[in-house]
Amino acid sequence: MSLYVANDELPLFRKCQHINDLIELNKGFLLGTIKSSPFTDSVQNETKPLVKKLIEINNLGLLTTNSSPGGSKTSKSYLTGIISGQRSIEKLEVILNQFDLVAFYLPCNRPGYKPLDDDDYSKTEELIKVPVRFKQDSLCSHTHIDRYVTCLNWITLLHPCLEPQIYEQLATHCYNVYIIDPVLNRSAVEENDGLLDKVINGLRQLREVVPISPRK
Repeated sequence: MSLYVANDELPLFRKCQHINDLIELNKGFLLGTIKSSPFTDSVQNETKPLVKKLIEINNLGLLTTNSSPGGSKTSKSYLTGIISGQRSIEKLEVILNQFDLVAFYLPCNRPGYKPLDDDDYSKTEELIKVPVRFKQDSLCSHTHIDRYVTCLNWITLLHPCLEPQIYEQLATHCYNVYIIDPVLNRSAVEENDGLLDKVINGLRQLREVVPISPRK
């Protein structure tokens, strides 16, 4: 059983055949028409101001899984998600890093993406440590360096919700996306210069050369 998906909504996920189906459910969760999600127990108060732009990001083919608005002296804004297609993620990573963001990706089917025992989901390897070096922060006098960022392999949260064949297909063709604004005190919803607008613009550029893959 999924950690968060309600029993009466689990059939909606069982019917999914494509990442686009998951994106539609995710949009419903953000808008409140669906009450549960595999990724979180609720839309947090800090997320509500981001919803309009998160919907647009989902419409551009990035299934959003987690975010932070940032905008304080102690926190950076970030966005995580899942995207389909190696060509898409490789081009998106290049585009976003040109926008003064820290963007990187990991394949969803990395070792441990599914449990050895189908009845024990705790055996999935969900957390991954990735080295990240932040550039000079324009608001501070020193460079911020984290030895690593602990990342979740978000696909593992879908394992209890999807039919095995569909889960395998998604894990094979999809990638985790991690996007961080290296500048402290810059809000994710800041017009033009905030993380969300940069991601939207980056996805628009991507879709000019790599359209969203249709359902088959």
